Amino acid sequence: MDERSPHCAWAVLHEQRKRQENQDAWVLAPAGTGWLLAVCDGMGGVRGGARASALACEALHEHADRIDCEDPAGALSDAILDANRRILKEAKADLSHAGMGTTMVCVFVRDRVVYLVWVGDSRAGLLSGGELRWKSVDHTRVQELVDMGLIPADQAEGHPYGHILSRAVGVSASLETQAEAPFELQEGERLMLCSDGVSGAATLAELRDAMQLETAHQAVAAMGDAVALHEGDDNATALVWLPDAPPEETQTPEPPTPTPEPPGMDRQEWVIAGILMLVTLIALAWVAAS
Repeated sequence: MDERSPHCAWAVLHEQRKRQENQDAWVLAPAGTGWLLAVCDGMGGVRGGARASALACEALHEHADRIDCEDPAGALSDAILDANRRILKEAKADLSHAGMGTTMVCVFVRDRVVYLVWVGDSRAGLLSGGELRWKSVDHTRVQELVDMGLIPADQAEGHPYGHILSRAVGVSASLETQAEAPFELQEGERLMLCSDGVSGAATLAELRDAMQLETAHQAVAAMGDAVALHEGDDNATALVWLPDAPPEETQTPEPPTPTPEPPGMDRQEWVIAGILMLVTLIALAWVAAS
């Protein structure tokens, strides 16, 4: 239990599913007089995606106390832009991480008021009046088609090109975040954040039913079951926040233990590897010619 939110509860679904590595990451940490919540979905190679989402979470943790200010949405945006710089810097220094990036959906909750900022297609949802509504809008090429009126909104869900992002953290030095107007959680309302491994596999109705279960742990367990039912193969991460939790469900969150990053090749090693590959190709060509 914590004096910031004496009647809140949380739970996290964090599954690797069928991918070689879980490139999702999440944050739930105290931030001044409120709480910071985030889900990040990394991308870019075997190791790059996991490293990008880890760097994003590091930036959020370091900015946590600065987010509790007069402009929390602006402070969240600053944290995302800092994550963008960190990822770009590391990708430039380590060619094994070139092209890595991540989505970020971030929330600051203070006195039941929610400040939401995001980049990419990880989502924030609000359960209100028995219905689950997405509070964020995907930054994808398909969503752009919807916005231009070229395809109806109901065709966006499950679209074969729905995973192609139009905006991501760590891809370009020029990055624009998006913010939702602050809103207050009313009695009985619940908040969730998730990666597209959840929203792209489970149906909205299944997620709604999960969010209506009594405890946060039951909610994320039901989400995991729904993802498995549809044989989702992407990493699946969901964070559920219940501001009006029963006392026995209330708990103080602790950040996840980071997975050690396997060492990547530095520039000198890449040069040596390139020379060896070139020598091998020349030798193969000589053998074929003779």
